[in-house]
Amino acid sequence: MTSAQDTISLGYSSIKQNWYVDGFYGGQILYSTDAENRSNRLTHFWGFDFGKFFTPFIGMEISFDALKKGGSNSSYGLYKADEIGGNTMFGNNDPYREFASIKPNGTYDVDIKYLSSKLMFFTSIMNIIHKGYNSSCKYDFYPYLGIGYLRVVKQDGIPKANALTTDLSFKAKYSVYKNVDVFAQCGLSILPDLFDGRITGSMHHASFNFSCGIRYNFGSKHFSSNIYKGKDIEEENIRTVAQEPIIEHDTVYVEKVVEKNVKDSTDKNKFVLDSLAIVTIVFPIGKSVPIVDSKIRYQQIVNFLNNNPNCKVILHGYADKETGTDYINYVLSKKRAEYVYNQLINKYNVDKNRLEIVANSSKVQHYDIADYNRIVIAVAVLVE
Repeated sequence: MTSAQDTISLGYSSIKQNWYVDGFYGGQILYSTDAENRSNRLTHFWGFDFGKFFTPFIGMEISFDALKKGGSNSSYGLYKADEIGGNTMFGNNDPYREFASIKPNGTYDVDIKYLSSKLMFFTSIMNIIHKGYNSSCKYDFYPYLGIGYLRVVKQDGIPKANALTTDLSFKAKYSVYKNVDVFAQCGLSILPDLFDGRITGSMHHASFNFSCGIRYNFGSKHFSSNIYKGKDIEEENIRTVAQEPIIEHDTVYVEKVVEKNVKDSTDKNKFVLDSLAIVTIVFPIGKSVPIVDSKIRYQQIVNFLNNNPNCKVILHGYADKETGTDYINYVLSKKRAEYVYNQLINKYNVDKNRLEIVANSSKVQHYDIADYNRIVIAVAVLVE
């Protein structure tokens, strides 16, 4: 465990953690060479996203949106629906004009309906600034980059089409209540020339969009920073007294050892441990159940009590001060200590007289990182 602490890498999350869903609505403008008046190309769109944070800095998002592009079109360009010579050439007959009202200047209004899906990768600006996830920060900014698939719906002379797009966007979010955020975003999509069946001679067209939405996060964000040689370590071995050496005793890592004589003992090397931390159990934000299965931690406590009959264990519960009120943190720290207490009594048959619970709320913070203060520390004391 001590060597693992020296090889901590970037935080990560399991496949089940740090998911969210967005719903949004907004407008967009298509900039293309065939538009007579580009200001008339303002149309609405809506959609939803599924996303996940893999680390505090990097995430992935899958976006789906449905919309229509409209506005005033000219008769400029060739038309894919007007085939000449078996798909090798195209003419200037615009089939859509048969379904539209032609204005005196030769233009007409057009609707282009399509469905779009995108695979986007993003990074968190605020987490980069804070060098890790900061649960107390209510706002964040995300630049996005990805690719998309666009499916044009066949209608009124506009042929169906499939196209790949390049997508850039920027999103700003603000946390309003627990797992709920609001956000605003703007984006740019690069579309191929013939996405609407019209060939204007330009290689690509650009579509600018802007929208507002609501995000729901499934559970609280949690990132573990314990990666050693490519394998997950159950929990970080958090120390309560970092300045003193560690001595191993029956697989229990301790911070301070006080050697005392034991009456009627024939083993000169036998000693008892006085007022020291033997085990730390880590909890996720807002939860009273540990992050992962802590069987090895409970067994360490049991082994210690069996090997040291003159000792008892005090379970100190803590919460981080960056989230929750003093009262909420007091209740939470008490529940965390009670959870460990009940596990030891019910599953490991520990005598309840050898255990004690102390709820420290968030008034005591052993570490500068909030995640490290969501803990229960088992402290051994000598019973005189």
